[in-house]
Amino acid sequence: DETYFLQNAGAGEFEYVFSKPTSNITFRLNANDVVSKPYSLAVTKAPVVTGFEMVLDYPAYTQKRDEILKGTGNAMVPQGTNIIWKVSTSATDEVFLYAKDTLPFKKTGDTFSTEKKLFSNLDYAVSTNNQYLKDYENLAFSIDVVKDEYPEIQVQHEIDSTDHKTLYFHGQVSDDYALTKLQLVYYPASAPDNKTVVPMDVHNANFDEFYVTFPQDLKLVEGESYELYFQVFDNDAVNGSKNTKSRNFVYRKLTKEEEQNQNLKQQNETIQDLDKSLDNFEKQEKELEELSRTQKEKDQLNFNDKKKLENLFKRQEQQEQMMQKFNQEMQKNLEEFQQEHMDDPMKEQLQDRLKENEQQLQQDEKLLKELQELQEKINKEEFAEKLEQLAKQNKNQKRSLEQLLELTKRYYVGKKLEKLQQDLKQLAEKQE
Repeated sequence: DETYFLQNAGAGEFEYVFSKPTSNITFRLNANDVVSKPYSLAVTKAPVVTGFEMVLDYPAYTQKRDEILKGTGNAMVPQGTNIIWKVSTSATDEVFLYAKDTLPFKKTGDTFSTEKKLFSNLDYAVSTNNQYLKDYENLAFSIDVVKDEYPEIQVQHEIDSTDHKTLYFHGQVSDDYALTKLQLVYYPASAPDNKTVVPMDVHNANFDEFYVTFPQDLKLVEGESYELYFQVFDNDAVNGSKNTKSRNFVYRKLTKEEEQNQNLKQQNETIQDLDKSLDNFEKQEKELEELSRTQKEKDQLNFNDKKKLENLFKRQEQQEQMMQKFNQEMQKNLEEFQQEHMDDPMKEQLQDRLKENEQQLQQDEKLLKELQELQEKINKEEFAEKLEQLAKQNKNQKRSLEQLLELTKRYYVGKKLEKLQQDLKQLAEKQE
């Protein structure tokens, strides 16, 4: 036996503190040869948590691998995640999860477990009990539940600059997890409920992009206006697949008469551009003659001369690009008229002239590149020869352009006259 002295607490009171006893203790009090009866101090084990982990079972649609978090009950999870809590304990009879609904834990040895599928944020506490101590450990945690976002879509579009009948679309679609479906929806503006759905390819990923033209081979009614939009769907398995629409785009299917009027209008604009090109050719011709003369007179070109030459080359390139565009637009306009005018000698003559013009442009482009290379090599004699050759080709191109312009104007006037005759005939038929 061991003897300990009590501390005088005053007024005939004495005290002794047992410091963190780990087992039961039996003791007596002894004073002035008086011994008390035996007293017992029973030590009760507390229900403590020795280990804590959460198994996060993510929904399949998120394509995320399951995780195990140890030592914490806080987390941020996607909506629909199933969480399994595993609590290791000592001297514990019961464990509870307290939230809006209290969840009991199932006991296996010294380990308790429970689970819950979460669809909204959860603030909760885990508490331990035994027969002696209730809610001994009360651990507070919170879980933030992230809802699945709507998919996103961005679409840019432009109209074909040559036929003015085709819409080009470039779109980007994305989702926080995965995309499942993409479609084009169009309908007559006068009948919004009469929708037609055209499925489009999309990767089962969180990002994709697409390129598409409209109307392609779709059968549209002439003279009818249509509205169209793109629609993308995600893979939300909890709330059901969500979708997002792009803004609406408008398209009008022209009648044959409207197409004809549009082609004639384009031809008129092309002729005006051709007139400007002819003026530019005259300016280019004068500059070429001046530079060719300067190059012959001087042993070496100064900075200003070289700058003029560079600017000339640049304008020459721009001129050729404009002529290429003219050729393409005229060829397209001729093809538009081809169905109704199969045997048209003037059209064939104009097509032949366009082909010749295309070949001449290719020769000019090749010569211009040679000149630019020679300019860098500073080969004076060969450079002078090529410069004269370019001047001659420019004169030939100018003459060819004058003839082409005259032929185009005659063709345009002829088509306008045909159109006028058609309109008068239709008017006469209506009056009858």
